[in-house]
Amino acid sequence: VEFVVIGSSFQKINEVQQAIGKVRGVKSCNLASYEGGRATFTVSYTGSPQTLFNAIQAATDAEQSISYNVLTILIR
Repeated sequence: VEFVVIGSSFQKINEVQQAIGKVRGVKSCNLASYEGGRATFTVSYTGSPQTLFNAIQAATDAEQSISYNVLTILIR
């Protein structure tokens, strides 16, 4: 699954990455790129994208949208 995280600071993006890593079933969460407040992570996850989406939504105050294999998170 690919995550695109758009944040007001790298600290906020890091908070989302940490939340992703704590979700049960996440095997890895690697930063693929970062530019201009936009980070892309590649996540290895054993469950469904919808379950991962729900877990991240519960763990953060981020606005999120989901499409086929891409989860976009906006955090302010």
